[in-house]
Amino acid sequence: MSRSRDRSYLWVYYVAAGLLFAGAVFRSLLVVEDNTVLRTALLLLLAWLALFVSEIFISRIWRPWFMVCLALQSAIVAILVAQPGHYDFYAVLFGVLAMQAFQRLGLWPGVAYLAAFVPLMAVPLFSRYEPAEAATFVLIYTAVNVFLGYYALATRRATEARAANQAAGRELEAANLELRDYVERLERLAVAEERNRVARDLHDSVTQTIFSMTLASQSAAILLEREPERVDIQLERLGQLTQSALAEMRALVSELRPDGLAEGGLQAGVRRDIERRARDGFSVSLEMDDAPGRLPGDVGTEAVMSIAEERGLLRIVQEALNNAVKHSGVTEATVRLRLRPPLRIEVEDRGRGFDAGQARGGSGMGLTSMSERASEIGWDLEVRSESGKGTEVIVERPGEGGR
Repeated sequence: MSRSRDRSYLWVYYVAAGLLFAGAVFRSLLVVEDNTVLRTALLLLLAWLALFVSEIFISRIWRPWFMVCLALQSAIVAILVAQPGHYDFYAVLFGVLAMQAFQRLGLWPGVAYLAAFVPLMAVPLFSRYEPAEAATFVLIYTAVNVFLGYYALATRRATEARAANQAAGRELEAANLELRDYVERLERLAVAEERNRVARDLHDSVTQTIFSMTLASQSAAILLEREPERVDIQLERLGQLTQSALAEMRALVSELRPDGLAEGGLQAGVRRDIERRARDGFSVSLEMDDAPGRLPGDVGTEAVMSIAEERGLLRIVQEALNNAVKHSGVTEATVRLRLRPPLRIEVEDRGRGFDAGQARGGSGMGLTSMSERASEIGWDLEVRSESGKGTEVIVERPGEGGR
């Protein structure tokens, strides 16, 4: 055990040792009449005290010294008890040694020490007193030593428990610090993810509407020169697009679902997007099986797709069509919705196409946004394109691929 011991135990230990030792000295001075025996007893007591004091300091740098002192001090007490005459009172010094044994060595070594102490004390006592009187002395001194020894053991265990609690407290504090650090990292990550999500939503929804506003304003400028009487139609259309952009921004800020999914699910959302593009002059052909997809309010029917999947797929379709409008060079595209297993969605145009390999290494938000959205909902996305041969965006649920 560590040399650092409970302060309350040290106080009791030193007071008890001092009182017992002082009692043995004064009793010697009062009882021992033979000067030779008295000198011998006092020298032995002085040697016992020297060992007691030296153990306090030397054991700190050389632990085996404790066992040496314990053995020598026990031998000194045994010699004092065995002196000719009635000197049973020296046995009280075994109490100090019992406290040391239990405190330093633990339960079973302390019990072993008590077992060795009893015969060392009993033999000389039975040789000088009547059996009944000797047995009484043995029982009294043994009881005192057991009490002192177990008090020391209880203090040892309390000290160990306190040290364990302090260590557990430090570990808990360290764990709390790590947890707080982890929470802070999660919060920073959540903020970064939220920024990315907002960037995607801005790009996928509002950007498309603003792009349509740009086309409408360009058309209005052209009509102003060629057919001024039709400018009002385009300006009205521009106002509608402005209101739509404002609504999308409000929905984004308030964390609402996209307008396209408010009613009717993915199919209705795609249809509304196609209708909006048709008003801008971009024709989209919709091919769709008769699968119900998600049936709002259909109790007891497991949804084919979750709301999160529908939201992500709608955004992917919108982005794919937006890229077709911007880059294909044609005014028509095809959307295929396969909403029965295997679940699959395709967006295809017959435009100028591009080098898909080079596009993957770029930093355009379009392909990156579609890929991130597909990954978030657990779907696979593939972009097939070649220069001059159009582009096809395919998104399908893993394990359900195949045409």
